[in-house]
Amino acid sequence: QVQLVSPGQARTADCFADIRSIGDSRSRADLLDLQPLLDADPSVSLDDFFPRFLDAFRFQGNLWGIPTQAKVRVLFYSRDLFDAEGVPCPEAGWTLDDFLARTVALTKGDGAEKQYGFLPLNGDA
Repeated sequence: QVQLVSPGQARTADCFADIRSIGDSRSRADLLDLQPLLDADPSVSLDDFFPRFLDAFRFQGNLWGIPTQAKVRVLFYSRDLFDAEGVPCPEAGWTLDDFLARTVALTKGDGAEKQYGFLPLNGDA
């Protein structure tokens, strides 16, 4: 018979946490530097990870976690709206300052007639 057991019930467990970065938790004593464990395991190669993703889990020379996934964010925009408002469309090399200035320029109106220059997906603000 197969039985699902929570880590607390089993009294022994691997610990996995789904977090975006380690933030302030890196100063806690309950975190373990993974680098020595990974170095000792030939089945794991850090070359399989994008360096910048790993860097999010490095602090003071220690590796406190490894990424489990990567998300790619894209930005869709209405060329028609940019053209109608006389705002230049995004081009290669534009910066966050350019993005902010253009979204402000595209935002206007009140109430039901409000036009937003940018609206985050799913409340990601």
